[in-house]
Amino acid sequence: MTIKIEDIYEAFKISYRLLIKRLAFFIPLTLVFVVISQIANLIATRLESGDTFLPMVTPKSFIIRLIGDAITLTLIIGLIRISLRTLRGEKVEIPMLFDSSDRFLKVLAGGFLVICMISALPLLCAAMIRALSIPPAIASIIMIAVIIAALIRAERLRFWIYFIVEKDSNPFEAIRESSRITNGNIKVLLLFDILCILLNMLGAMVFLVGILITFPLTAIAKAHLYKKLSDNYIEETIDADDKGSDSQVSND
Repeated sequence: MTIKIEDIYEAFKISYRLLIKRLAFFIPLTLVFVVISQIANLIATRLESGDTFLPMVTPKSFIIRLIGDAITLTLIIGLIRISLRTLRGEKVEIPMLFDSSDRFLKVLAGGFLVICMISALPLLCAAMIRALSIPPAIASIIMIAVIIAALIRAERLRFWIYFIVEKDSNPFEAIRESSRITNGNIKVLLLFDILCILLNMLGAMVFLVGILITFPLTAIAKAHLYKKLSDNYIEETIDADDKGSDSQVSND
């Protein structure tokens, strides 16, 4: 399926509608996500020595950062699950953020594969440029082209984690399906990413309070685009109240 700019507007419109309906849920959810995901990094930073911009990593700080990354990955899985359930009008609770034990290892493996697929070409080209002593001007052009190719690859693979979280796909299948549904939609998805980044930057600028709105807004919008692009996407009622109304009408 090919999406258009209008679909981006639709994604944010639906996301905003759902967010406003459950604002009392998503604000504390975002606070929990941000605070917990940053605790390990703050502890690790205190354990590191050296310059602020070039800290000296210690064994303790390294281990704590790994633990922090694992916690953040768990929260991301939970957030995606909550976003998908919100779109389906299902009940959501904050503890669902930590309900990812059945998907964690698959997501970890998938993330490793995706990082390798995206970074392999730039790293290989950088090594070849250094080995062959290619002139700086030509090397710059080559690296720019390679980085652009890597960004396109990243966009093609962006929904792999959604397939694992929602369908329990294996990492290879998730990567293949993500590449398939994003084919021909790279420009629109890049525009969507830029808008998400700008929204979250604006949210962070408003005394960090705005991020409590923009963060869940963009998370639900991303889940909506995934559902829009996946083959099994069905126009569902987007909240439980509407579901009840439709059921009542059909029964009558």
